[in-house]
Amino acid sequence: MVDRIRAAVWLGPALGFEIRTLSAPELGPGQTLVRIESACICGSDLHTVEGRRESPAPSVLGHEYCGVVEALGPGPTPRTTLDEAVQVGDRVVWSITDSCGECTRCARGLPQKCRHVAKYGHTAWESWPLSGGFASHVQLRAGTPIALVPDSLPSAVAATATCAGATIMAAVEGATGESALVIGAGMLGLYACAVLAEQGFEVTVWEPQAERRRRALRFGATYTADGPEADRRFDIAVELSGYRPIIPEALAALEIGGILLLAGTVSPGPAVPVDPEAMVRGLSTMQGVHNYRPEHLQQTIDFLAASDKPFAELLSESRPLADIAAAFDAARDGQALRVVLVP
Repeated sequence: MVDRIRAAVWLGPALGFEIRTLSAPELGPGQTLVRIESACICGSDLHTVEGRRESPAPSVLGHEYCGVVEALGPGPTPRTTLDEAVQVGDRVVWSITDSCGECTRCARGLPQKCRHVAKYGHTAWESWPLSGGFASHVQLRAGTPIALVPDSLPSAVAATATCAGATIMAAVEGATGESALVIGAGMLGLYACAVLAEQGFEVTVWEPQAERRRRALRFGATYTADGPEADRRFDIAVELSGYRPIIPEALAALEIGGILLLAGTVSPGPAVPVDPEAMVRGLSTMQGVHNYRPEHLQQTIDFLAASDKPFAELLSESRPLADIAAAFDAARDGQALRVVLVP
């Protein structure tokens, strides 16, 4: 049984991190204690630390993670997304959100926007100390969606499923057509290339960085460009860069009846102009996507387990939790799309 747990506690913008040691928590009914194998620094973690995104402090950040079940609380045994009993020793990932399952939003099929939602890596230390991945262990709430990770899948790769990967699965769910535009070739964009190409789309990527354009071709893109092209139209477009000025141009690039999916704009910024007449005449749809449902997490793990795309190449070498400040510096440099922390 675990005696001591270490956590990198974020104290707030400009205050940095403090490594704290605490006793193992007493698990409540249906709860799970997971030992972190790998956790990745997501772009939104970086925005939080830089003060560009509001988040409670102090807290334990980190919402891309993979770990091993070390203890189960009393009462009903937690079940996986495939309705399997969770057991000590299982390698697992878990959803970024825990939902009540009973409110009006949950009833509408929007558990990620539950009226009582709890979010891993986004919760105040006082109310839930071990809520984030930048720690040796995390305490899973009862009812949190959990997916098993096959032994063949490296833990750091599996960790990317819990934010970037599952968000893309949610974004492109039910997408139809032949041509797809992906805007931005970061982690989300490369996931989108790989998933859409597997679904049979001809994928074009808009990305200003040449190296990222080259990488997109390895992840399923057929064409790349550094920006909009006048002669191409797309059945769907997925905006993943967070660059707001590109949104009107993405709308203009849609085929009749096309859909623009917005998943990259997750920080406050200026409004952008939208021409409603053009949307009406083009039968266009613009839809926001934020987080995901439990089935999207399972779909991502299944996809990664079968994929031949080099996701491991997008990750840094693992860094110890004690070096979290340096790890965030490396994330700012952007040489790896995800910097990996291990406890």
